[in-house]
Amino acid sequence: MKVDLVRAQQLAQIFGPFYGPFSYWDRGQRLMAVDTKLQSVTPIADIRSWGYLTGHGHGAHALNPNDAINIQNALGEYLSLFSPEKVLKC
Repeated sequence: MKVDLVRAQQLAQIFGPFYGPFSYWDRGQRLMAVDTKLQSVTPIADIRSWGYLTGHGHGAHALNPNDAINIQNALGEYLSLFSPEKVLKC
């Protein structure tokens, strides 16, 4: 995978560092991947669970917003560490 280093640095300023091919964008709760053909990034997953974490209905956890965002961000950061080779073997 060849990515222009200047462009990669610009993208890292916006989306955060890429650990391998993925990066977690905490401002949008999205997992991003480098698109080598377009020399840009593309969203590949949304980190969902806000209603489940903060809600008050049946089965919800009723957490405060700070705890909920910390959980979402931890999940996104964890997923950004996966390599495609490991994911495709599952």
